[in-house]
Amino acid sequence: MTVTAARTTAHRAAAPDPVPARRLRLESGAFTHPGPRGSNEDAFLASAPVFVVADGVGGHRHGEAASGAVVRRFEALVGAPTVRPAAVGAAIRAAAADVAALADGRGPEPGSTLAGVAWAVDDGDPAWLVVGIGDSRVYLLRGGVLRQVTTDHTLAQELRDAGAEEVAAGSTLLTRALGRGVPLADQWLLPAAAGDRVLVCTDGLTRVVDDATLAAVLSAEPGPTDAARALLRAAVRGGAVDDVTVVVVDAIGEAGSGAEGEHA
Repeated sequence: MTVTAARTTAHRAAAPDPVPARRLRLESGAFTHPGPRGSNEDAFLASAPVFVVADGVGGHRHGEAASGAVVRRFEALVGAPTVRPAAVGAAIRAAAADVAALADGRGPEPGSTLAGVAWAVDDGDPAWLVVGIGDSRVYLLRGGVLRQVTTDHTLAQELRDAGAEEVAAGSTLLTRALGRGVPLADQWLLPAAAGDRVLVCTDGLTRVVDDATLAAVLSAEPGPTDAARALLRAAVRGGAVDDVTVVVVDAIGEAGSGAEGEHA
């Protein structure tokens, strides 16, 4: 199997009425649950300045190894004050090669989604560096309004973008994944503002919890750990059919940074 390095793009994305604050600190909460299958092919990293999730595909053995390989490539960024797009791009390329190298010709080809945010600087102001490939997602809650920042890389989304009025259930097939072909990972730079709350999650959450519920929970819970726990519980109680991983990140306060991650 030929391993081709992942390519990345970075650009500024419009944000609703951003009011960047120059001195912010980060707080986060993270939980993961194996769902009904008893095995977890998700992985996450929630340690400033990097907050990412990965959802492995290709069967349990390959899926778990793939998501773990992706997350490990971002661990080298932990502890830095901020992250540059080039550093995220390098981590993506290395992760894509690591996942592709897991292929052994026995069973489905390994792959992994990736979604997350890293703390960055854009024109001297703090910014969210958002990355996404596959169907894991990043959402931004600002001023009580929740919006999905990343775009799903699935056949279903491509059909909707092409104007299809109905989308078959089987069209959840991924059109991009790390380790498969030549993945093109999207990157966005969003101005950060005090009070921002970012949700990073795998599709185990969004397949059973709709956007209205996501917004309600994220708006109601006082802290990121409480919010992440409540969303995980909503997914499990809602009949989760897949692994569920939830990371919530808040931009608050003044100088400094902190993060916490837990397994439910």
